Amino acid sequence: RSSQTMDGLYVDEVTGELFAVGGFIGNNVYSVETAGRQIVFATGQTGTNHLTRAPDGNYYVTEFTPLNTQNGTVSRVTPTGDVTEFAVVPAGPSDIVADAEGNLYVSQFGIVSNDPSTNGNGDSITKITPDGTVSVFSAGGLLAAPVGLDFDDEGNLYAANIFDGLIVKMTPDGTQSLFASLPVTAPFTIGHLVWSNGRLYATHLGANQIHVFERAGTGRVLAGSGENGRQDGPAAEATFSSPNGIADSVTGD
Repeated sequence: RSSQTMDGLYVDEVTGELFAVGGFIGNNVYSVETAGRQIVFATGQTGTNHLTRAPDGNYYVTEFTPLNTQNGTVSRVTPTGDVTEFAVVPAGPSDIVADAEGNLYVSQFGIVSNDPSTNGNGDSITKITPDGTVSVFSAGGLLAAPVGLDFDDEGNLYAANIFDGLIVKMTPDGTQSLFASLPVTAPFTIGHLVWSNGRLYATHLGANQIHVFERAGTGRVLAGSGENGRQDGPAAEATFSSPNGIADSVTGD
């Protein structure tokens, strides 16, 4: 069990490999072995937040970049760990997912600033085509500092707002609707999302729990007593400490 702070988790559906990303103050992507040992897979980024694998076989990583910066970066990482800049996006890119055509979608948390009034001012989802063209997929409306992001098996995209706990559902044309919400906790409510086997899973970062939602939006606590801790055991008794990243294995666990 590691004590290092991480942000996003990702399991490669092709290889089954687990990756952990260093977070907005980190600069590494780690490969995590079955026994828990971490190996640096890619390094040199600034504020690594999440990654995904696209149909072209490469991984793509979001980078927050330093404080008060008006832009973020999406970098391409080859299977051997070589890193190059791929696209410039608005400030504070968080999660990233790819569709079957190789388009990338990035949740825009917004800038990380010493000024609380502007911290997390993002309200959009960015789309990046395979040739690197950047556009707005969906903006405003229910989106407010979105972080977690994932597709369901019908092509709908879900985004989680870190502060107000709303989970926003977007159709393939970007139309928004409210899917579900988590009780607000300070300073952060919700972290990342993952769709698996017909359900959406979310980390309730502030309540130290994991929630699961059915396709219709009804939800429940999947695991975590709510106490802050690191105790293994039955789902209702186990404890987490500000759980953030979440990923499903190739078998759906």
